[in-house]
Amino acid sequence: MISIVLSRAVRSTLVGAALGVAAVPMLLTTSTVQAQERSARAAGLEEVVVTARKREESLLETPLSIQAFSSDEIASANLRNLEDVAAFSSGVSFEKLGNSQGGRYNSVIRFRGLEMLATGPLTQTGALFVDGVRVMGGAGSFAFNDVERIEIIRGPQAAFFGRGTFGGAINYVTAEPSSDFSGRVTAEYSPTFGSNAYGLMVQGPLTDSLSARLSASSQTRGAMFTATDGGKLGEETTDQVNAMLLWKPSADLKVKLNYVYGEDHDGPAATGFVSYDLDGNCPVGTEYPVQTTNGPQTGVLTLNLHCGAVPLVRVSNNTSFYTAPTSAGPIDTRSVVDHVNAFGLPATGTPHLEEFGLKSIYQLVSLSSSYDLSDSLTLSGLFGYNERAVTQIRDDDMFDALGRVTKAFLNLEGISAELRLNYDAGGRWRGMLGASYTSQESWGDFDGGIVVLTNAFGSPLLGSNGGSVDNNKIDNRGVFGSIEFDAFDWLTLTFEGRYQIDELEATTGQYPGPYSTAPKEEYKDFLPRVLATFKPYDGGTFYASYSEGVLPGQVNAAFRALTPNEKVIVEDMIPGLSTQLDAQTLDAYELGWKQNLDSINAWFSLSAYYMEWSNIPAPAQASFQSPDRNRVISLSVSVPGEAEISGFELEAQWFPVPQLNLHASVGYADATYTDFQSSRYNRTFSLPAGTNYKADDNRLPRTPKETAAASATWTADLNADWEWYVRGDVVYTGDTFTDETNMSYVPDFTTFNARFGMTRVSDSFKVELFCRNCFDKEGWRTGRRGVDYRDMAPLGNDFTHIGAIVGPIEPREYGVRMSYEF
Repeated sequence: MISIVLSRAVRSTLVGAALGVAAVPMLLTTSTVQAQERSARAAGLEEVVVTARKREESLLETPLSIQAFSSDEIASANLRNLEDVAAFSSGVSFEKLGNSQGGRYNSVIRFRGLEMLATGPLTQTGALFVDGVRVMGGAGSFAFNDVERIEIIRGPQAAFFGRGTFGGAINYVTAEPSSDFSGRVTAEYSPTFGSNAYGLMVQGPLTDSLSARLSASSQTRGAMFTATDGGKLGEETTDQVNAMLLWKPSADLKVKLNYVYGEDHDGPAATGFVSYDLDGNCPVGTEYPVQTTNGPQTGVLTLNLHCGAVPLVRVSNNTSFYTAPTSAGPIDTRSVVDHVNAFGLPATGTPHLEEFGLKSIYQLVSLSSSYDLSDSLTLSGLFGYNERAVTQIRDDDMFDALGRVTKAFLNLEGISAELRLNYDAGGRWRGMLGASYTSQESWGDFDGGIVVLTNAFGSPLLGSNGGSVDNNKIDNRGVFGSIEFDAFDWLTLTFEGRYQIDELEATTGQYPGPYSTAPKEEYKDFLPRVLATFKPYDGGTFYASYSEGVLPGQVNAAFRALTPNEKVIVEDMIPGLSTQLDAQTLDAYELGWKQNLDSINAWFSLSAYYMEWSNIPAPAQASFQSPDRNRVISLSVSVPGEAEISGFELEAQWFPVPQLNLHASVGYADATYTDFQSSRYNRTFSLPAGTNYKADDNRLPRTPKETAAASATWTADLNADWEWYVRGDVVYTGDTFTDETNMSYVPDFTTFNARFGMTRVSDSFKVELFCRNCFDKEGWRTGRRGVDYRDMAPLGNDFTHIGAIVGPIEPREYGVRMSYEF
């Protein structure tokens, strides 16, 4: 009830503030700061400061592959969420369709093609931070109302950001409350689908040493698709409130407190399913060449699959509960997944939801401090707390069929503390030493839940998923530091590292229990980064680096439970199998060149990399006759796989004339398996016993090889106090494979955005017309292999009917946007 009242209050306040913007007298003109504003525009390039190494540095002098977005750039491109940011960035991708569920339930950040086949909140290859505090899930929800800068930091970042940064990190740096009273009101509306966004921020002094900042925002993405049953698909609403305090009792001490509270209220997700039984072009019996553990062979398909580009179908799924006819009689899906007490199931502890869609509540607290002990020593501290509780009810077959309905639930919680001592006396030596503690916990199911499967093996499956509830807790303790030495005026050598101890406690079982907790697993690792930075002339920075990343290993519990005789049989069937899978490791090599071209008002940043990824969990399966128990045993395990990734990222900006701003980023990531067996495809390709499918030389799925984004902005004077601008964006995403077989793929696509607006220089009042995906490009944005859960009566669904779970490109949308600063 409190959350409903809060959401209504936030929206009512913001709508009222937005109407106030429209009432501002647009003809009132002053020229107090006109000369300053326009001289800044004429100057073109401005230095960008980043904090990727826990200290302020110029972007063009930091020896890392970084792409940064200032608050002005976020507003100019009208970036609404992390999905938009990733589209304009190279070397990183973000999709709300994380595993097999649509919507904002379990989204995934990927860097440089590092894709895992199944990803949980604690095992992703990339992580999101807000002011250095790890965000546990809900990366697509955080609003940018208080974000001063977004830093995309590519490559392993364990030395400074800790665990979860195997492939990279994204850090939202929030603004500091100002000691001068000021504020901002923003409003946006699109009549195309009813999308809207409102924001309000006020800040100012409370005392001579204490300042505060308060903001609220409400953002709704309208439903862009209509299902066959008439329901709307794709509506997403986020309400968020931020409160900040900044205390500066002296020139030596600074303390900042940031609190974020937000809620997501989404309708059914705009996710579709392409059934290969219905729309595939490689039917049963098709011959297909494959790699195996016994060399190249010609497989014969036992399933209907698709070869080539995933075909376009209508985006539609059921948007409300239904009664399904089954072999056990009619089943009211609502009575199973909504009224769980009918099955003796306790409450999930997540937000209550009575209809198809999603609801989540998230909070984040960060407390940072910095104290100058002397001219050369600075002591810094950071405490963080983050939690997210989410419930989703979805049509899990993502199809119009009456096949599967799921109620999914997930609780995430993280707490962290860090203390750092920095040394910089202005000489040739600089250093940092720190210690950290992080505890992260997830409870629930990131890929399943309470389910109605109307026809599993010829009969309904009710109440719970066939898989396990995924409950994990990780405690991480670490000591980290860096030493930096200016060997010459033009050469700096840097050594960074973190020694950490990960304690992993995994609890599995069928909801609501009983659960089984495995013995704690402990992993000790030292993660170094070595850098050599060259500055042979003014404006040019060259660097070379080596770094390592690590993700905790895992236990093959099913294999561990076998008898010694059974283990010998399985080891012969699955080469490389062991009780415990070692930790995943990433060895990353990088070269970079950053150049400031003041003479032509331009700059560029180029980085090239090569990475070796080891111990990737590869699924394997075995069935055999037990010599000890006189029965057939089937089990699923993981074996270590390997991949190599190479590529580059290029970003450039140029002001050929003061009125024209050109910006572009290009990325290339060739991510290829070098040793990866996946025996789950043995049956698919009719492989003989003792022969396992291998994905060697195939690309890793779900990440494009090529990406590019470019924008052009022309700004000119309209009269003494007004200027106008026009901007165009083009965004290209290369094709992505749906699974490791590389048989089917989501085709590449290009979208165009445009905006035209006017700004009053005196108070930055702005009004803008915009369109997104102006040419209304249709197609799939992302896709992955999935099970076809359509009712297969009278044969039953044996989970071998396959298709592609797909997320569509958002259709064309027009709108108007306004903002006013005071």
